[in-house]
Amino acid sequence: MKPGWLFLLVAAGCSDPSLPIGNNPVPPATRADSFTPGVAQLALSFLAGRWYEALAVLVGLAVGDLDGDGAPDVVATQPDADRIAVWRGVGDGMLRERIDLELGPSPRAVALADMDADGYLDAVVGFGDGSVRALGGRGDATFARGERFEGAADPAQVAIADLDGDGAPDVAVADAASDGLVVLRGLGNRAFDQRVRWDVRPRARAVAAVDLDRDGKVDLVSGGADAVTIRRGLGDCLLAHPAQLKAGARPERLAAGDLDGDGLPDLVVSDADGNQLVSLVQTGGGRFEERARLALGFRPGAVVLADLDGDRVPDAILAGDAREIVVARGQRDGSFGAVVRLPVESPAEAIAVAPLTTGGRPSVLAAMREAMLVFTLN
Repeated sequence: MKPGWLFLLVAAGCSDPSLPIGNNPVPPATRADSFTPGVAQLALSFLAGRWYEALAVLVGLAVGDLDGDGAPDVVATQPDADRIAVWRGVGDGMLRERIDLELGPSPRAVALADMDADGYLDAVVGFGDGSVRALGGRGDATFARGERFEGAADPAQVAIADLDGDGAPDVAVADAASDGLVVLRGLGNRAFDQRVRWDVRPRARAVAAVDLDRDGKVDLVSGGADAVTIRRGLGDCLLAHPAQLKAGARPERLAAGDLDGDGLPDLVVSDADGNQLVSLVQTGGGRFEERARLALGFRPGAVVLADLDGDRVPDAILAGDAREIVVARGQRDGSFGAVVRLPVESPAEAIAVAPLTTGGRPSVLAAMREAMLVFTLN
């Protein structure tokens, strides 16, 4: 596989049950602890988690093939250590020894994309000094320093998409310290020529770039305070007047995917104050309705969507302030049924799903305090 292939929330691969690296493994997860009658689902259980040590608390997490060997590699930010951690995948479900890179102060949010069309994935990082930098991928799982551009005071999440239709990736940053989304227009060479700030609800904790209405223009969805905010893309990095959706008491993070098989992206939202997952399903004409709520028993944060069981329906994977990762099985109607709980030693700040073996089963990655855990489907 050529360099630059990006694995983000892909459900495809891990099967090696050999002993974990480093500390003792977390016990295997039990099978689903609830089930919705009338919905056919495959068995879903996980092997013991593999433990990979880090220098400090891991905050941001991204997965992609950095070195062109066809195996996903893992990038995580360590703001307390001013380092970015990289684990190289070897294609058999294992990760090589961690590489620590010092490329800027207090790195937080991170996303991967080929920002300069050289065939290698670059890392776009929001730093604690308020800057955004596109770190140049060298094709060997390391990065070159990037030019500093004014970004967000507290970068909570980064999304990358072509917002103006010029073929060059642009960057949107959720600023948790203010009431805005920051949009940086990319030039196609890891540089940016314009910074636009769009007001949304206070403390924007999440941002996703997705074409919700299938008009060929990327829309931005953000979460924070007491609403989800949608700004329709108009092209040329311009966004329409915001529309706001209720999604529980305090939307913390969100993810987009087709939950009901109608071809339109739907939304799932982690409601931090309501201790629940909320699903919002498109009903046509760009309108959404709340479809379901799933009680979690803890304060959720990170959420991703991926088809873990191969039924072509996205499942929701969540983390929060509890010592567990929750996998909620998608039900083809926008609701969620059976739940699997994966034990972890400390609350996870970020999660991802990616194939760590060729043609194998999915793995769930959890960024925690001074460690990363990798769970493989059994």
